[in-house]
Amino acid sequence: MQAETENTAALMAGGGLVFPMFMAALGCDRVFEHHQAAIEAATKELSTWDEVRGIIIYGSVAHGFALENSDVDVKIVCTDDFFAAKEHMGNISYFDRGATQYEGGYVDGEFITPTHIEQIAADGSEPARFDFRDAIVTFDRLGGLEDLVRGAARYPVEQKRRKMIRFHAQFSAWKAYYYEALRRDNHYLAHLSALQFALYAGRLFLAYNETLFPGHKWFLQVLSGVAQKPAGLMRCLNTLVDQKRAEDVERLYNMVSGFTDWPRDPNQDRQFLWGVHKGRLEDFPFAAD
Repeated sequence: MQAETENTAALMAGGGLVFPMFMAALGCDRVFEHHQAAIEAATKELSTWDEVRGIIIYGSVAHGFALENSDVDVKIVCTDDFFAAKEHMGNISYFDRGATQYEGGYVDGEFITPTHIEQIAADGSEPARFDFRDAIVTFDRLGGLEDLVRGAARYPVEQKRRKMIRFHAQFSAWKAYYYEALRRDNHYLAHLSALQFALYAGRLFLAYNETLFPGHKWFLQVLSGVAQKPAGLMRCLNTLVDQKRAEDVERLYNMVSGFTDWPRDPNQDRQFLWGVHKGRLEDFPFAAD
């Protein structure tokens, strides 16, 4: 144990390893020991590469969402020349089973540059930003990588009102589309509309709480953790997703509408409802933001 400690100290002194800080940040209650071991092994290996400028652990392990057999996700910050060469070869991904000692385990991720992180901080989508929320820097040869990560993970509060206007317009439009589907006995459209209606109901509350949309994989898990939402929201959402009944749609609509005076733009509302009337709601942009 003493030799291992001296080894780690020497590595830290020589190149920016930050294991003690990273271990404390993760916390034993959030991370399985075999994931910690895999992170340390991968960091020690990658930190020996001259082209590597930093290592960032993200994904389920960093967020505290990991299962016992989850993989470890890593963003490897590299030089511009190295990234350009990888991109030219058509492979900016990274995969390693050697760092993991548990069944089915592996480390995977992608190569990025500091410029990529800066671009996400400037105008990245919410899921792209969410990648950096809770992320842990385990190696930093750049200096200041922690600050870059924090900037990328920031909720763009200056866009909050615009987002809520947009989400409310879609929330209302998908409700109208749901009833159009029932009128036409279109089961496919009814299911799609109910799920989209649930999505934008949830996105309203994420925006209200200035919380990043993580993408669909962890959407309900992140939404369940926000502080300001109606009592029973998650139960209502889950029932709608499971049953997709008209009474579930109405219950959620009333719950969302009664929570606050949501900002709205009548012109945008009309635009989306026109799309419902014409059967072309999908033509409108439904990007993550």
